[in-house]
Amino acid sequence: MTTKNESPQSKPIEAGPQQKAKTASPSVFEQHFVTLIIGLAAAIALILSLISFFKVNHFQQSAGDQKSKLQTRFAALEQEQTKLTANLANLGQTLQLSKESIQQQVSNLNQSLHKALRQRHYQRQDWLLQKAKYYLELAQINAHWSDNQETTIALLQAADTVLQDVSDQQLFKIRQTIATEITAIKAIPKLDLAGLLSQLDAAQQMVSSLPLKQGINNPSEENTAPADEDTSSAWKSKLHENMKLLEKLIVVRKHDDDIEPILSPLHQEALRESIRMNLQEAQWALLEHNSAVYTQSLKQAIEEINRIFDISASPTQALLSDLQKLRGISLDNQRPLVNGSLNLLNQFIDNQKNSTVNQSNPDGAQP
Repeated sequence: MTTKNESPQSKPIEAGPQQKAKTASPSVFEQHFVTLIIGLAAAIALILSLISFFKVNHFQQSAGDQKSKLQTRFAALEQEQTKLTANLANLGQTLQLSKESIQQQVSNLNQSLHKALRQRHYQRQDWLLQKAKYYLELAQINAHWSDNQETTIALLQAADTVLQDVSDQQLFKIRQTIATEITAIKAIPKLDLAGLLSQLDAAQQMVSSLPLKQGINNPSEENTAPADEDTSSAWKSKLHENMKLLEKLIVVRKHDDDIEPILSPLHQEALRESIRMNLQEAQWALLEHNSAVYTQSLKQAIEEINRIFDISASPTQALLSDLQKLRGISLDNQRPLVNGSLNLLNQFIDNQKNSTVNQSNPDGAQP
């Protein structure tokens, strides 16, 4: 009896653990599945973070390269400015040497004139001829080394005034040549250097106020939206920020339209400074009477303005009109030639000397 009573009771006791194992296995599987999903989400978030980090790092490197290029460009511009300054200094030294050479020649001419005046056998007519020759030589030197045409005309007129006191009909041709040279000098058009330099200086100031073309503007600064405080988890907020950053890094290009670049303020200032450097180079060429450099500098400035700035704006049109007018000015002014009267006077003086020698030795040719 005892065995029969115990056997029915032992069956429920053995079935209890098996039923518990069957009920526990689904919950463990759900826990592993949730853990796997969380791990995958964390891995995806980590991968997206790494991609964002590399993108940001690449963007920073590109910005650093652009900055380095701009610094190199500015250094090149400074070197060009230093080179131009050195050229101007060399020009000043050359002009100073030319001035000293002219002064030395004038001093030598004065010494020659004083020496001639001290010679007793020179008559008054010979002295006047030497004085006229002295004025003509000064006029020739001034016409060759200087652009002061008024001084050259004054020296020629002084020589003509001296020749008025010499009573010789043969001097009429010399005085006629002097008058022709004076007329030719007056007919040469004068170049208003001060006015042209002022116009180029005003053009440099106008460059700062020119409007850029549409599409070439400062990059807009977008305000980053504040993070939502009610987000369910931190990784979702980080993912949202990374997606925003990726949207800024993606550039959509349409190749069927003209590409309109967006320039930074530093790049814009570099372009404006490049145009100013071209105008300064035109000023230097104007002082040097270098027509080729003058024309090329203005041409480059006009091309840069047409490429960068809004040509439909009134300031841009006014500046382009002024630069076109300045570009049409020719610097190749013909220098006056005043050697004709001097050659005739030297020939006349030589003939006078030969005549004096023949008169002093009338029988020199007879045996």
